[in-house]
Amino acid sequence: MGIEPKVTNPLILIAEDEGALSGVLKSKLARHGFVVETAADGVEALEKMRLIKPQLVLLDLIMPNKNGFQVLEEAKADPELRDVRIVVFSNLNQNEDRERAKKMGALDFLVKSDLGINEVVGKVNGFLGCPPACPVPPTAGGTP
Repeated sequence: MGIEPKVTNPLILIAEDEGALSGVLKSKLARHGFVVETAADGVEALEKMRLIKPQLVLLDLIMPNKNGFQVLEEAKADPELRDVRIVVFSNLNQNEDRERAKKMGALDFLVKSDLGINEVVGKVNGFLGCPPACPVPPTAGGTP
């Protein structure tokens, strides 16, 4: 009887103050095998990043307490969080915002209104090294 290696599914943090969107994303990503945590503001996002060490953060820019740029700046300045992959997920669609986020260390910049939920899941799979056509794990009810 050998010890089997512990397999853990990728952990994602959704930093989004819109509860409905956050809930839909969490549910969809969980159905695709991800472990998902949420944060409703920038302060909570940083706290959870330090606590759970996610493999990926979907970060809204317009949030209470600390905005996404402040979260990104603080995370990239923190030696413990510097390597966390952060993808800005916002409806701000100005080139200046995109360029600023990338210069600050964001992995990518996704515009919410340009993507459907399934496209977001595909992008997340890509960011975590899993191709968009990753098999969906079966759910308890048998339907995806």
